[in-house]
Amino acid sequence: MSDLAERIKNLSSNTHLTDWERGFCESISQSLEKWGNLTPKQHNLLQKIEGNYTEEKLKDIKEWKENFTPEMRQRCDIAANYYANHAGYYRGLASRLLTEPDFVPSYQEYKKLCENDYALGVIENALSEPKFAVGTLVTARASHPNRYRVKNKLLLVVQHSMNVSSHAKGAKPVAVLPIGETEMMWTEERFLKLPKKKKN
Repeated sequence: MSDLAERIKNLSSNTHLTDWERGFCESISQSLEKWGNLTPKQHNLLQKIEGNYTEEKLKDIKEWKENFTPEMRQRCDIAANYYANHAGYYRGLASRLLTEPDFVPSYQEYKKLCENDYALGVIENALSEPKFAVGTLVTARASHPNRYRVKNKLLLVVQHSMNVSSHAKGAKPVAVLPIGETEMMWTEERFLKLPKKKKN
């Protein structure tokens, strides 16, 4: 086995590789077998990935995993649910987080998934205190997407959810039951308001 093939094999056995890095290793391994060499770009990427897993970097990875808190996991789960079910990006990473309870993303993956502007808005919506408590009577704003169904109706707040589908301010999901109906509907807090107080 050539030195290059040995390097790729050793790197591929690293359990800390991201899905993309692992796929890259598989790809260049096939290229090496077929062509007997790598392109300069492939070789540079191989060196870059190897540089991510030096002894010092592996120590940092270990410390990151040891300091990965339940709160950070919760933020990951919220962001992963958003990307898997509503946004369509980071599907591979989101799927691992949602299906592998013990999986800890790398620091770079965490930053990418949870600390971009969209994810920060989604997480804030999910973790914020409900604006309307269960049992509160509300009405729909004129901007409500289903305003014709709920126009001029009182709505009873019956449930909240962390299944946030938007980073927009106030997009916390809430289920309401239109008074006089038997089927509740899901909406968002930004589309609701308290009824106007009747003047004496």
